Amino acid sequence: MADLGTAAVSAPQARTRIPLSKMRADKGLGVCTAEYRSTDVWLGNQDYGPSLDSWSLGCLAAELCIGKPLFASPRILEKHFGLLGAIPRSSPNYKWWEDLPFFGALYSKASAKLPATQWPPHDLRGCPEDLVDFVQKTVQLQPEKRMGAESACLHPFVVGPRSLSLAVSAAQGKTGIGSIAVGVLNDELLEYLQDCSTWERYHSQCEECDFGTYSVCMGEAEKQLRFKSEFVGYIDADNPPQCKRLNGDGNLKPIASNRLSNFVKAVRSTNRQWLNQLSTRIRAKIRERGLPSEYLKENGAAFLEEDFADTAFMYASVQVMKTDKREDGWHTDGGASLLHAAVTLFGSRTMQVQLDGEATPRELPQRPGSFYIGNLCAMSHNVVHDGNAEGCHTYAGPHSTGTRSAQIAIMLRTDVFRGARARSIDSTPGPAELYYIVNEETAKHLAEQPFKLPDLAAVAAEAASAPSAH
Repeated sequence: MADLGTAAVSAPQARTRIPLSKMRADKGLGVCTAEYRSTDVWLGNQDYGPSLDSWSLGCLAAELCIGKPLFASPRILEKHFGLLGAIPRSSPNYKWWEDLPFFGALYSKASAKLPATQWPPHDLRGCPEDLVDFVQKTVQLQPEKRMGAESACLHPFVVGPRSLSLAVSAAQGKTGIGSIAVGVLNDELLEYLQDCSTWERYHSQCEECDFGTYSVCMGEAEKQLRFKSEFVGYIDADNPPQCKRLNGDGNLKPIASNRLSNFVKAVRSTNRQWLNQLSTRIRAKIRERGLPSEYLKENGAAFLEEDFADTAFMYASVQVMKTDKREDGWHTDGGASLLHAAVTLFGSRTMQVQLDGEATPRELPQRPGSFYIGNLCAMSHNVVHDGNAEGCHTYAGPHSTGTRSAQIAIMLRTDVFRGARARSIDSTPGPAELYYIVNEETAKHLAEQPFKLPDLAAVAAEAASAPSAH
């Protein structure tokens, strides 16, 4: 489909013209409901085309958010100029505007009434960023500058939650096939997460003890390096996981950040159908393979009786890391990383993934806002820190000898393989026969069905629905 938004002035379409004697300036052309009528049509343009539809669409989009017309009666035309400013006399087509039938009668009076306001207008402040951008691109004085149909169809406001792209698609890893999908949070959602006060508190604790606060799963050698601290908890205080154990900590508490909790719940709700389908797929494959009943106790029961929509991403490990040059080391994760997601809030590093038959590891750069999901229980991976991380979290509190920087990333893990979690690196959850079925179907589902990122509106909806919000 061609982008039609530039057609209105440069290539006007044939229209049935209304005799000037029957036109009234206060009624425009009788074309389009007044609240959704573009400025040029108000001034008598009879060669309107798809650009009028673009203007009207932007007005409707704004109304969806604010609950009232963007340009409400009375004095609609004055409000056009009050928001968008006067028509520049330096504009190449200013003469075209002057020649419109009602320019002389309406323009000077309407454009002088209200000063131009700063974008976005007051009514749109607080609306989702994608919607505000959509309105700005469609509600333009100059018809040829309005976003056309093709661009509008691809705009994030219309498309909705963005699907991740595949970095690894059902490829053979160390302990089965694996998939990884990657994406980037939009700016407003990243800013929402970064502004949480929890990260300042965590960073302060790390600096106070020189990164001597450790997750209990960290080995002695890693502890001695003092490169990283982990703060572990579960996501939903009102719906805790059945197994309150992760990383060797058998008494987990809710994660401290409400903003992180809202974000993860929005990830789950945005992908609820995806998670439901994965559950159905795994159950069908387990039954098809006819595993012995003893294989379906403990770990197997969860896959047959529960839904990933209720168990996925139940745990969060907030990793606060120094920016030193180093590598984490090659390893595979345990059973809780059957469905593993991660988001980087501050800092930059590179995750490497080694696949069978490939001499060179695949590299997945991690920057603020980077998000990925994969079954990292199957793929050998390593994280490389270059010592010059960008976009880090800074701390200059009383326990610091100067401004210190740290990377902050969040690992999200799933409440599965409770009976034999095999959380230790390079271990396979048991029983192995069950693991290989579940892992393969998870990798295939991730490769075949798009996984989507929520926007800030979805996260805000989770915050508003939380019991503590009422």
